[in-house]
Amino acid sequence: LSPTRLPCGNEPLAQHEAVRRFLIAKTAKDCSVLIALKPDPTSPTHALAPQEVQCQSRHVERGFHGFAYSLAVVDLDPKPSTKMSHYLSLNREMVEVYKRAEEADQLVPLGRCEAGRVPGLDDMRDGESSKQT
Repeated sequence: LSPTRLPCGNEPLAQHEAVRRFLIAKTAKDCSVLIALKPDPTSPTHALAPQEVQCQSRHVERGFHGFAYSLAVVDLDPKPSTKMSHYLSLNREMVEVYKRAEEADQLVPLGRCEAGRVPGLDDMRDGESSKQT
């Protein structure tokens, strides 16, 4: 199977590969990358005499190019195949919410959401949940 092409067909190997790739993607989507940077006075580029600047609540050093760093990737636990039906349900719900917003001409351009609320979509969801109770 090609790593750049999606597996297709009814063969068990192709189906297994499609599920494997999906679960790997779910794992990667859920992970976090943590990066910590700290000026490194032992760096050879530190001899450039950094200039200190105070900006409100943060400290900025200009002309400094040496850093010590730490990198970590966390939350890489594999996602179980038993959650496939849950993932399918969530995907269907997202598609339905998008379709309703599109039909109601309530799609919001990226960057226009405030405080985690999407105008129109949250109202539609609130209406859906009140109908179900």
